[in-house]
Amino acid sequence: MNYVNIFAEIVSIMHQDYAGYEEKKGWDNPDYFTEKIERLETSELMTPQLFAEIVNEYLVSFQDRHMYFHLHNSEKVEVKTCGFFVRNYEDTLYVTEVYEENRFGKGARIVSVDGQSISSIRKQQRAMLRESHPEREEWDEILNKAKYFELINENEDVVKLELNLYRRTPKKSTYDIRSINEDTLLVTLSDFGDTDRIVNLIEKHKDDLLASKNVIVDVRHNSGGNAHAGNSLVRYFYKKGEKPSSELKVREFNCSDRNVELFLKSAEKVRSSTDDEDTLKMLEFGENQFKTYRNQGFVAFDFIGLLLCKCRRGICGD
Repeated sequence: MNYVNIFAEIVSIMHQDYAGYEEKKGWDNPDYFTEKIERLETSELMTPQLFAEIVNEYLVSFQDRHMYFHLHNSEKVEVKTCGFFVRNYEDTLYVTEVYEENRFGKGARIVSVDGQSISSIRKQQRAMLRESHPEREEWDEILNKAKYFELINENEDVVKLELNLYRRTPKKSTYDIRSINEDTLLVTLSDFGDTDRIVNLIEKHKDDLLASKNVIVDVRHNSGGNAHAGNSLVRYFYKKGEKPSSELKVREFNCSDRNVELFLKSAEKVRSSTDDEDTLKMLEFGENQFKTYRNQGFVAFDFIGLLLCKCRRGICGD
């Protein structure tokens, strides 16, 4: 399969299987990218790395911060990173996390990139940031393609640095509950990937959670996973017998044939990795719904029975 055909399949997914394909119809311009790929293939300049970059540029059109393209198991694609994370506040990029980069630490302030102010970049590259709210903008792609930047370090010196790219190192999951003062617990969940580990951690600290006046749940950098991993934490946010007061929102699912098959495969994989009762019940519910409504377009799944069952078992508050 050549790159043009692979890209055509990606476009098909975005136009038929993507959850936002109806509301975002016409946002993309696949012909532009198809022609670009054809030119590169004809001139024998196309590489897996370049193809991945082109596809991600195409996906930016949909302004969906949860959607990226990666080539798995390809020795010719080396994922690199600038080695740190930033957050925009008042047109200054504050370094919030440092990983592979070691020339500066948390708190450093980036005031320009490639000679351009942060406010100027925001105006010109708004689509690449995938977000309209400044503090939720994603600067990774812009920084990874930059040549240099200026920052203010801890000594209040303005320093011009060449931007280095590093081989991305796998990040270890962080699941932690600790006291930050006599009244407050800090719960840090870097992802919801290991349901059993998170459930066991919460069970281990149940007395602390019950005794604490305040609980801060830090999911700022949470990369996702099985949201049911955090269900056992929810009960500590409600008094005994109390239930959430917000109305249940209707959630529609695109039951295309491809989505049904993908869900069934994913469900089988998750089922083999956990014994969590809530997760297993949700998997069974999802499988039945997707099988029932296969190829029927967007369907609102009925979660009421499932949620009532959880409340009866004490998930809504002990």
